[in-house]
Amino acid sequence: MNPIKIALLCLVMGSSYSFAECSNPTAPEMPNGSTASMDEMLAGKAAVSAFQKENATYLECIGKEMEAIKATLKEGSKEDMAAAQKNFTELADTYNQAVTAEETLAGKFNTEIRAFKEASKK
Repeated sequence: MNPIKIALLCLVMGSSYSFAECSNPTAPEMPNGSTASMDEMLAGKAAVSAFQKENATYLECIGKEMEAIKATLKEGSKEDMAAAQKNFTELADTYNQAVTAEETLAGKFNTEIRAFKEASKK
């Protein structure tokens, strides 16, 4: 096996370590749109934007891990390929969860914006 394949295999087999290099951002607290001030809503918007930026970096990191695993799935022993496939599936699930978390956060913030606009009318 050539050195590049050995390095990729090591990456896959140790993916829990390299995956740990990908930092999953924490979703910010949402302001309560019914009672929040304009400043609190603007701070909430900034926090959501920062989260989205951090999440994009996280997704990119996971994507790179997945690409490295895909490269190893072309060659190797049955056991190595099974481990690589398992790691790939786990990363795909993690990726999808991160996308869902971002979509959920955006939906919650939009709900709070609507509540803020409604409360501002009173």
